[in-house]
Amino acid sequence: MKANKLMIAALFMGALAMASCSKKESEDPIVPVNPGTNTDEAPEVDKPADGYVTIVINIPAGSECNGIAVKGTIIGEDGTWTGADQYLAADGSVADAAGAAKFEKIEGNWWKTTIKLGAGYAATDEAGNDVTNYLAGKICLIYKGDGSWDGQASDWEFLDDSNIQYSKSGDGNLQVNGTQGVLYIKVNAWNKSECVTITYVDVTFTMKPQIPVTNDGVVYIVGDAFEQSWVPDAYPMTKDGDSWKVTLKANVGGEYKYVVNGTWDNDQMAAPEEGQTCSKGAPNIKLEGTSVNDEVYGFLNFGVSEKCE
Repeated sequence: MKANKLMIAALFMGALAMASCSKKESEDPIVPVNPGTNTDEAPEVDKPADGYVTIVINIPAGSECNGIAVKGTIIGEDGTWTGADQYLAADGSVADAAGAAKFEKIEGNWWKTTIKLGAGYAATDEAGNDVTNYLAGKICLIYKGDGSWDGQASDWEFLDDSNIQYSKSGDGNLQVNGTQGVLYIKVNAWNKSECVTITYVDVTFTMKPQIPVTNDGVVYIVGDAFEQSWVPDAYPMTKDGDSWKVTLKANVGGEYKYVVNGTWDNDQMAAPEEGQTCSKGAPNIKLEGTSVNDEVYGFLNFGVSEKCE
């Protein structure tokens, strides 16, 4: 087995709250990890039986308190994804936290779980290529009332020690595309961890859009950097000439973006890429200080005429 050396060293930051940890959302903030270095090699784990996947993860030291499980689906049709306080069981069914296929610690910061795969359903990867999924979802810390997948891994990557086919969906889910094997994943950070204390400080935000917001629009700021996490109508801004301003309690290290009129229907958009006339949704912005000056392109339905499909 090819050894995969990991080096995880991160500054201890305040944890981030969030409400966009879901099967359809992947642009989530990087969460605090406790300081410390892990140089362990990926442990060699035997393949499970045919029709099963063993998921082996490396997590930040000290970031687990109440268990780790997988939220997602092995079926893939509408209505079959895990909901609040639900996780995948060892047989692939939907279960509560008590019945979940919880990860067990192997050694160091390495954990593993084994889950039965589904019959397979048609899907696409992040590049738009056709794949067959036998499981899809996210690795999550267990939370009570986690309908928004609050504890999901927000910064993670596949490791080349894996011996099963895999891919990532366009909305950030891990996808198992083989029918037997071991999938290795490095978790750099969680969207939220109950092991870490949240710290909020006063932050002043100033934002200037390239395409001005018309008189009937009000800009709101939204993100897990705030106490009301990812609530689009919680924090309106005040217009000041060509800019919008607000001072809020926020968590430095969290992420945020802007919307108009407190709705995702008017999401912040990125400038069209070269050769295109449509715009894609803008990525989240990482909060790195207590005074922010952002210049953004514009907002859907407010001067941005078309969203790329």
